[in-house]
Amino acid sequence: MKIYNKLFIGTSLCLAVCSCADQGLSPFPGELQVPDELTQNANLQEYDVLKNYVDRAGNPGFKLGIAVDENDFINKGAAFSIAQTNFDDVTPGNAMKYSSVVKDDGTMDFSTVKSFIETAEAADLTVYGHTLCWHSQQNLTYLNGLLKGGKSLSAKRLAVSRADDSNNYCLKLSSTGVQVAYVFENVLDAGSYTLKFKLKQNFSEVYENHVAVQPLEGHNPQVGMWNILKTSTENEWITISQSDITIPTKDTYQRLVFQFNKLPEGVTDGYILLDDIEFYKDSGNNLIEDSDFSSGILNSRWKQASMSSDFEIFNDSGSSEPEEPGENLITN
Repeated sequence: MKIYNKLFIGTSLCLAVCSCADQGLSPFPGELQVPDELTQNANLQEYDVLKNYVDRAGNPGFKLGIAVDENDFINKGAAFSIAQTNFDDVTPGNAMKYSSVVKDDGTMDFSTVKSFIETAEAADLTVYGHTLCWHSQQNLTYLNGLLKGGKSLSAKRLAVSRADDSNNYCLKLSSTGVQVAYVFENVLDAGSYTLKFKLKQNFSEVYENHVAVQPLEGHNPQVGMWNILKTSTENEWITISQSDITIPTKDTYQRLVFQFNKLPEGVTDGYILLDDIEFYKDSGNNLIEDSDFSSGILNSRWKQASMSSDFEIFNDSGSSEPEEPGENLITN
């Protein structure tokens, strides 16, 4: 009796297991089914890396290149691996285009470009730059800002060759009604300030123009130095200094404005030149960046302060007339 019980229990267990197996598994198809896409691309495994198919002997100057996403490439993602393995040359997708380099204030940021080139060089890849000029991807904020008043302002980059100054650069204010403002990084603290700079004009008659410290927007309230641009010296650099310029309150004043109002009667094509501008509080640090214009490019803190502004980095060779077209800043 015990033997029959054991046989019954064993048979029941086998049937239960088989039943579960039949419900959970599909019938075996007889052979492994390979996905169609793998079958279609199986022949790709037979090929070598792409750049090895270039006939180097017949085409020694030929480079096989690819455009890649610059960030994925710099971070050595898939784009980097594919480019390094299969190609000789890379082009960044957007990093070298105008709108990716030029900021809203006209300054340029090449940090991504530099990282891209360094990564490519380390991988023994050359770099082919993107479009230098294109109908698309412009920085319209900056370009449209240059058109205000119908004149190109901060885009002007005329080099200079100053005979009496080793850094070669100065700021020129030309035509009447010119107002150019230097915008400080922060509003000025209340207190006493000093302004110093070099001045040169191409007319001899004593004439009055002025400088003022103003709010970031608008003209008032303002601290004026009305007679500070008054000079009778023609075509010679002189030093102007004004101390005890009192800023009465904080959180109001944030720009220094030079105004070239008018020319003497009968004078045409007159201009004034400014250089080595210093503005400081209590003998402290100069608040004007690139005060001697030694970079040769107008700092983005210089802004137009009137719709008729006309100012630029200027070439003054030390003679009575400016040289044209000036020294070329681009070598090779």
